Amino acid sequence: MTQLGEGIAVTSITDPDRPHWVQVEYKYANGKPVKGSFLATDSEGMTWAGKLNDQGQACLSNLPPGSVEFELASDDLEDELKQTRTNIKTVLDSIVAEQKAEAAKHEKELAQQNALQQAGSHYWAYTKGFWNGAVGLVTFAKDVVVKTAEVAQYLSPLERLNNLLHAGYKSYYDGTLTSAQWKQSLAKNLQDEEIKDIARILGIDAKHLSSEGLQRLKELFAEAYEITAFIADDKESLDMLTQFGKDYAGAQSSIEWAEFAGGGVFEIVLTALLLMFTGGIGNVAQGASKIRHAGKLKSLGSIFRNLGKLLKRKKLRKKISGSVDKKHTVNTDLPPGKKTSSPKTAHQKAAFGEKTAHEKMVSDGYQPLGNTNGTYKPGETGIDGVYKHPNPPPDYVITEAKYNTAKLGKLKDGTKQLDDKWVTGGKRLEKAGLSPSEQKAIAQGLKRGDGTVEKLLVRVKPDGTTVIKKIP
Repeated sequence: MTQLGEGIAVTSITDPDRPHWVQVEYKYANGKPVKGSFLATDSEGMTWAGKLNDQGQACLSNLPPGSVEFELASDDLEDELKQTRTNIKTVLDSIVAEQKAEAAKHEKELAQQNALQQAGSHYWAYTKGFWNGAVGLVTFAKDVVVKTAEVAQYLSPLERLNNLLHAGYKSYYDGTLTSAQWKQSLAKNLQDEEIKDIARILGIDAKHLSSEGLQRLKELFAEAYEITAFIADDKESLDMLTQFGKDYAGAQSSIEWAEFAGGGVFEIVLTALLLMFTGGIGNVAQGASKIRHAGKLKSLGSIFRNLGKLLKRKKLRKKISGSVDKKHTVNTDLPPGKKTSSPKTAHQKAAFGEKTAHEKMVSDGYQPLGNTNGTYKPGETGIDGVYKHPNPPPDYVITEAKYNTAKLGKLKDGTKQLDDKWVTGGKRLEKAGLSPSEQKAIAQGLKRGDGTVEKLLVRVKPDGTTVIKKIP
């Protein structure tokens, strides 16, 4: 047996009856060579064993005609995987234990509140739980009152990050982009301001992030997504983290139960890597957030990285057959990407839709009137937005924002949202904060039907794009 790269040419034939050769090169998806041992069996049943050289290659000569079957040797891979999973579970179990102690304290405080205070506490938990909706690892600072509208501001960059990661990774998975290219694509398409918004959610003081720091953050998002994809494709690892999500929810107080919405593997991995990046000093608590269990999660960062590497090696442990007198390349199979965000609640969808619709109108030059500011008000069924048109006619534009496929509402008498009767009824124009003269002008314009008032349905897709429809 000879190995290419060790100074022995593949044409060095010593047996004229066995004049054939074969070369196999093992690579990870990012193009880096694989290290390890291999086993090979030629067409006559002879077994060959050896180690890959520094280029991830093995080359056999003096082979009979036909094909050769290659397989990477285990190198105790399963033992390493088992130990790594055990290390992760140990940390996760300690987080659950810590959470149970915290929950007991919360329940004691809750028991001392009256019924109205308890209801307010639970509603607050419900409206703020978009990132907490994963597993509650990130929570807003208790001494900061964050309104629903302010929470909604954070939803847009997180949703966009999720969609960019999913779309870019798909091109990587399909072979359109290399590992480096899909990470570059993310860095190019995700704006610095968006990454700063996400950093603030995670308690990182964005003011002190250099251009290099922003670039490193983007790379960490991509790394976390790729590790997540491999974990999601590995049943043992996925089951362990999913169970942690269930255990963590079960360990939370009744307030925190309202925030729980799913497994949140991506959030766990990302948080651990970010804590490694920041050195564990994420929370400056300037009205943003704090990361719970920071010390324990930080220790998971390096373990998750190791798990990702082991799962990539596991993907290479497949038997391949290659014809002699040819060079063959074996790449790591990439698991398919998955959308990483937890499902939004109805309130979160409405808040995201109303904020995004408002931003679209303002960016197109419309001037907000009255109380129009993109703020979602739970339980209210008033007008979402009233704007002054930049180039009349029309003079006024009334908007209703809907998330994805949500339909316009209907009153008991059959009147639909944005019908003229709906707009002018129920003191909606007054509640929208319009002046008496503005209310009169809109009501008269609708009555005359002279085109001075326009009504728009602004439909907001999950990726933040908008489709605008004029309502007669």
